[in-house]
Amino acid sequence: VQLFKMRYDEKDFQILKKVLKNNKISTSNSKDSITREFEHKFSKMLNINYALGISSGTAGLHIALLSCGTKAGDEVLVDPLFQFGTLATLYCNAIPVFYDVDIDTYMPTIDMIKEKVTERTKAIIVTNIFGCTPNLEKIRKICDDNHIFLIEDCAHSLLCEYNGKMAGTYGHFGVFSFQSSKHLSLGDGGMIVTNDYTLHRNALLLHSHGTSSNIPDINGANLNLGWMYRISELVSAVGISQLDKISIIIDYHKYVGNYLNSILNSHEIIKQKSLYSNHVYWRWVARIKNPKLYEILEEKFVGNNLIKFGLNRKTTVNDSLLLKKLKDKNTFNCPYDCIFAADNNKKNIELSNANRLVKESFYIKISYEISLFEYEKIAFKINETVKEFNKNS
Repeated sequence: VQLFKMRYDEKDFQILKKVLKNNKISTSNSKDSITREFEHKFSKMLNINYALGISSGTAGLHIALLSCGTKAGDEVLVDPLFQFGTLATLYCNAIPVFYDVDIDTYMPTIDMIKEKVTERTKAIIVTNIFGCTPNLEKIRKICDDNHIFLIEDCAHSLLCEYNGKMAGTYGHFGVFSFQSSKHLSLGDGGMIVTNDYTLHRNALLLHSHGTSSNIPDINGANLNLGWMYRISELVSAVGISQLDKISIIIDYHKYVGNYLNSILNSHEIIKQKSLYSNHVYWRWVARIKNPKLYEILEEKFVGNNLIKFGLNRKTTVNDSLLLKKLKDKNTFNCPYDCIFAADNNKKNIELSNANRLVKESFYIKISYEISLFEYEKIAFKINETVKEFNKNS
């Protein structure tokens, strides 16, 4: 099955032609750029004050941390199942501190976060994983009470709703990805959103060589080094067009996810629970505790690229190279072996639930381009395999 076939139509081609005819394909800081239009449309969709187009979701996490003042020696609480928050933290020469996750939701509980907060904690990056959120209101309260920044990684959770508000609007920053597998599939690119003007101003400067003509009081001067993380006009153009279709796309993800929930109902299949928000099903995920059944199912689906066993092979707790660097101070200079370094938290790697989830979980990739028939075939094969296993046990 071909995954992530681009869903472009004549409207997409027309807006691309418009950008090409204007001979402006690199995003400028001018207020009339197509990227400014994309940002405005995106912020309006989320009902948030500011949105900033960015070259990738990972770049967005990096800029968000920098905009919050993250520096060498600071600690950032990060998700153990996906590595992007960890990478963004290390880009800042800060120290990633892993929280464990709840075995049923794949996300942290309040207590799991509280136990990792120290006087050095600068920010918490929470991943709204696979399409739903943790208890964002209580996590934000922990942050406010301790003067910590909350950054939501919303790569999986576009248009996910929690208590009447969109995912990405509870944190000081929300960061979205438009990589080809995401709900808004633009090949690459991302968006940073916030309600705080000062944080938005920081991000504006940092994402474009330390300057911006959109900030009247600096008049284009370079105030800091900055990075070059701008989104391109071509990506923004397709983004504008694709936003008109996004509700239909996400409705299909939800339809497939709910279908799989209804048909894969054996007690051996323990599905991810969404306790606080609706679920927009970037992926449908579950775990199987019986290792023999897990092994049989994995063998049954060899070569099927719609289903993945073992979560992401880039999972932080499953990435031997990254873990080696995190465990061995001598493989880094800063943040682990410099004048800013603190004692490495040895609890970092004690992530019992995260390690179980990596070994017991599998997920089904949901894509608007894949027919329901393909998902019916997968569900039927899983159910038949489980039935046969129970019969022979």
